[in-house]
Amino acid sequence: METHVCENVAFPDVEEEVVISESDDEWRIGDEPQQDEGRETDSDYSYTDEEENHDVNSNDELSDYEEKHDIITTENSDEDKVPIYIDRGMKGKPFVSEPDENVKLEVGLLFVNVNEFRVVLKDFVIQEGFEIERIKNEKTRVTARCAADGCCWRIHASPAPDGITFKIKTYTSVHTCIRTSKNSNATSTWIATKLESKLRADPNMSYKSMKQELLDKFGVEPSNVTQLYRARKRGLGKAVKEHFPNAKHRYCCNHLLNNFKLKFRTLLLTTQFWAVAKAYNEFMFNKAMEKVGKVSTEAANWLLDPERPKSMWARHTIDPECKSDHVTNNISEAFNSWVGDDRSKTILSMVESLTCRLMKRFQRRYEKGCSFENIITPRIRNVLDTTMQDGRMCRVTYAGDDEFQVVDGYTTFVVNLRARTCGCNYWVLSGLPCKHACACIAYKRANVESYCDGAYTTRSYCKSYIELIHPMPELDPNNRGNYGQIDPPALRRLLGRPRRNRKRSLVEGPSGTQDARRSSTVRCGNCREFGHNSLGCQRDKTKKQKKLSDLQEDQPTGATQVMSSSNLGTSSKAEPTKNGAK
Repeated sequence: METHVCENVAFPDVEEEVVISESDDEWRIGDEPQQDEGRETDSDYSYTDEEENHDVNSNDELSDYEEKHDIITTENSDEDKVPIYIDRGMKGKPFVSEPDENVKLEVGLLFVNVNEFRVVLKDFVIQEGFEIERIKNEKTRVTARCAADGCCWRIHASPAPDGITFKIKTYTSVHTCIRTSKNSNATSTWIATKLESKLRADPNMSYKSMKQELLDKFGVEPSNVTQLYRARKRGLGKAVKEHFPNAKHRYCCNHLLNNFKLKFRTLLLTTQFWAVAKAYNEFMFNKAMEKVGKVSTEAANWLLDPERPKSMWARHTIDPECKSDHVTNNISEAFNSWVGDDRSKTILSMVESLTCRLMKRFQRRYEKGCSFENIITPRIRNVLDTTMQDGRMCRVTYAGDDEFQVVDGYTTFVVNLRARTCGCNYWVLSGLPCKHACACIAYKRANVESYCDGAYTTRSYCKSYIELIHPMPELDPNNRGNYGQIDPPALRRLLGRPRRNRKRSLVEGPSGTQDARRSSTVRCGNCREFGHNSLGCQRDKTKKQKKLSDLQEDQPTGATQVMSSSNLGTSSKAEPTKNGAK
């Protein structure tokens, strides 16, 4: 076959007219064409800068052939330079949020990540006035359809080749259902976000104005006044973030579990919830979430809902600077129990009582800390002893320079004693060596106490209680100085007896051993549910019970006794009456 030589580039014999087809345009976006055997590729040719500019400017039809591709050339000793297109498969239009415009979805729309897609999808659902059923709501894919029966609206999105950018792959936009003004996706958090500017300008904005603003701007009505109340308060999390910007704010997993049990009351899911919450690394977290998803997809979606981000409750997301792996708020519950006797007192009496109790506790703990003999406190020493025993089951391989490879069962971990890190992530979060690190420390015959964080040392313990709470003299109510007479606030007594104990959730049950035992054994004879008897049942009687009660009302006393005793499986003879008649 003849070839025509044009400068230094050889091209096969082609026709004069060149037509760019749709397949060529798709290849330009990043789809690599199939290569015929024996045919030369573009990588066999090389251009100089002048020749490339000349070719691009000479033909306007081909001027955008290599317009915005980021190309990296790899060079090996056996191969020539091969171009790699980074944005391969990234064809689409990025989503741009406009404050005063409606959300529009289409196939090929790109989002920064899965979280942005979920937020936009929620806004779109509320805007269009329909409910959705999330078939899949994972990091790797999100599939949803209209919850109305017979409606064919459906959307599916998944990551682009970079693994982060989310792209709408399929989308059916046709609706056959009726629009509704109330939507379960319009939560108090969503309302607070949309009305944030209005509420900042007018913190006391009336509920009526908030409701009208939502109806006019978004076409949605709140389900109840409680939603508006919570939205107007912008939540505890935002208040803490605004007034205490450096404080670490997280959710208590005990309270989160109580909300979880209201929807998913199974012992298996409760156990798996703690496995998810207490996972020390991302791998164990995802593994535990997969087990939850196998039992209930709705439970997994509930835990991954953006309204309760995992950064607020999962253990592996705790800031390492805290050096605390607690996922519950039990220390606050313990403090509430400790001050329980003082809560019913007046303000001054309560403050004076708490001052005396803290004064005594600080001094007692300081004296106790001065008697510690080890580098770390005794309780932490006991924890390390247990961890050292667990580490004896690990197999250690020394790599040098304080780096080790540790095999624990079927899993391998990398430990660096100098950096104080382990692949399980326990050492980084808690500040205490894990069993893999303890095995390496024992291999080096080093002191395990020297590898603990400074927060657990005896010195830090004593430093926490070294300051004194100075005693205060008796206040003279007649000598107020220039302030004059200070009256207490007006007493507003509520109905009923003052509450001393905290409110317990529905899943916790009543307090006290006797009440808890009683509530678990009493069963209603009407509805067959636990916690109450038939006298306190709120449900209507069954047909069988109504028939039995009607028969008992029609029969005389003796016959009723015969019937009731026969139903219980006892003797059918009636009890003698006072006058001796049966």
